[in-house]
Amino acid sequence: MEVKCLKCDKVKVVKNNPKDRANPSPFCGSCSGYYGELARLGKIKYSLIDEYILKHIPTYNPSGPYTFICKCDNEQTYTTKSSLFRILIGSNMCGKCSRSAKRQGWTLSPEIVKKMRETAIIHQTPYDSVEEWSKSKKDKDSYYDAVDRMSRTNLRLYNPKEYVRWKNNTYDGTNYKTGLSIEHDTPKSVCLREGWSIEKAAHINNLKVVTQEENNKLWKKYTEKNNIKNGSLTKIVKEQTHNFW
Repeated sequence: MEVKCLKCDKVKVVKNNPKDRANPSPFCGSCSGYYGELARLGKIKYSLIDEYILKHIPTYNPSGPYTFICKCDNEQTYTTKSSLFRILIGSNMCGKCSRSAKRQGWTLSPEIVKKMRETAIIHQTPYDSVEEWSKSKKDKDSYYDAVDRMSRTNLRLYNPKEYVRWKNNTYDGTNYKTGLSIEHDTPKSVCLREGWSIEKAAHINNLKVVTQEENNKLWKKYTEKNNIKNGSLTKIVKEQTHNFW
């Protein structure tokens, strides 16, 4: 794989290592080493990342805040300059625009994709084939959709105040700390595994409205307490080193 340095435009070749999931550095070794030495000697004020961001955001302050203004005028503030940098060299769009952008199709043949998926499923999940996993996933998605629909209906009928609060500030992918979602005290994955009916899983007593941030914290606490991973007990019938599902 060839990567072009963002500083000097020099093209470097990076070996594809399946064990290394980290993205290769966008700067070549020469530029990184040179700027690293200058920084050590106190001769430069900005890092390579700072310089790149300044080219695209003239008002950028290396000390923060790290705010990105999308072409749609939507503003997003990140906690680190690295996050802002990744957006600029990546999609260069806010979350909302990125989700609505046209996606590039598969670059691998359908046969290779099917073989990769089958290998992953057999070795990393309790399923013995793609067909078995696909049926299980289809059943799960159908159950989740039905529970979500009934949950919204029950919230509107039996707790209209909370329904209006959720409706007026629904989580849209960008308002992580303030956007609201409908949380299930007993998660949908557990309801499905325990054989709960859709009506029981979506019962008003199993619902509450929380921010998406709190939703994720509650789920993390629940999974840690109950030894759950990706909606299933972490102990499965096959040896597992990773779980992508």
